[in-house]
Amino acid sequence: MLFKKNQIIFLSLLLILLSNQCFSENYEVYVSNEKFASTNSLEFDVFIKNNSLAAPFSLRSFQCGYQFSPAFINGGTINGAYLSGSSDFSIGFGVAWGFRFNPNYNVLSQSANIGGSNELSSLTSNVINSTAKKIGRFRITNTNNWGCANSGITIIASGSSFLKLAITKYNSVNGSDKKCADITSGSTYNTIRPDYANQGGCLALLNLNLFIQGYYSGLGKMVAPLFDLGISNDPTSCDTVEVNLWSPARLNQDYADYSTKGILHTDGTLTTIWPGLVYGGSYYVAIKHRNSIETWSAHPVSVMVGSCFNFTDSASAAFGNNMGQLELSKWAIYSGDLNQDGAVDIFDYLLLDPDIQNGVGSEYLNTDINADGAIDIFDYLLLDPNIQDGVGKYIAQ
Repeated sequence: MLFKKNQIIFLSLLLILLSNQCFSENYEVYVSNEKFASTNSLEFDVFIKNNSLAAPFSLRSFQCGYQFSPAFINGGTINGAYLSGSSDFSIGFGVAWGFRFNPNYNVLSQSANIGGSNELSSLTSNVINSTAKKIGRFRITNTNNWGCANSGITIIASGSSFLKLAITKYNSVNGSDKKCADITSGSTYNTIRPDYANQGGCLALLNLNLFIQGYYSGLGKMVAPLFDLGISNDPTSCDTVEVNLWSPARLNQDYADYSTKGILHTDGTLTTIWPGLVYGGSYYVAIKHRNSIETWSAHPVSVMVGSCFNFTDSASAAFGNNMGQLELSKWAIYSGDLNQDGAVDIFDYLLLDPDIQNGVGSEYLNTDINADGAIDIFDYLLLDPNIQDGVGKYIAQ
């Protein structure tokens, strides 16, 4: 995770009405669903929730300043973007998101308004109650790769770019706004930081090389089912692979220490990005694919910035030498574990055979072992030898 889970910014507002009436609002603004989009970009959602017992209110504008540590920015320039269609509010909100970076203070400001008349905020979709609503999902991009830092991102509390919300009181009787309660603001100096910054580590990258037995087409290449079936626009997109990291000290637990998914490319390359807690550690690398045998590295791999591990050049790269030979000096993880029970056996055949008999094809199915778009005898010819050889997974224990 990039930010501490469920870290919440508590803000309290006192709204003074022009009519000498007043009401108090208590709300939370928090960040969730954080992830690296690449080595130089990160994404997160911003939510708002009404904690008061008073009547619901509406959000008319949002302004926030994120102050980044210089070490995290790593000499780069950052910018932001709102991911279209990601807000739970009406189409009138955030029509034009503004982002501005101040390099003198390492602050990225963002803002958005409802626009138009006050009545726009009375739309039901803009009403904030006890159910959190997503203000939007944002992508922050750096001209350099993210660096190392002991502090990450702070929402600043003073100046022109502090966190401000303009709120209107929602009239539940007729759905209109109480216009005398239009303007209010709040601020915070709570800090939200990427995990790797919080731990004082660096961004951890692990570059992998691996082939899937059934997908191999020769000359160091695999077919591209994601592209062929229209799931991806990238002609080098082979398939989605899950990568798990297991600490040698915690092999008795039921789950991996860290897990991520990535796109394996037709040349067998896969780059994975990990939080800083991984940085400098050594882990068994376990590969899981939807119709292949789970395959572990033969030994723990040190994960730093740009670490590499190659499963393709020798059977001994895998724990228990658990690899199938493709051609001279080319090895692959075994295909055929259609039900993902850790073995290629009769139960996988019982899944394959009906699809062959029914002529199933042109779908993204586990039974298409060679990824040619058809479930047929050629898939069986890949499955049967692995059944006869008793192929199964070997894991460190």
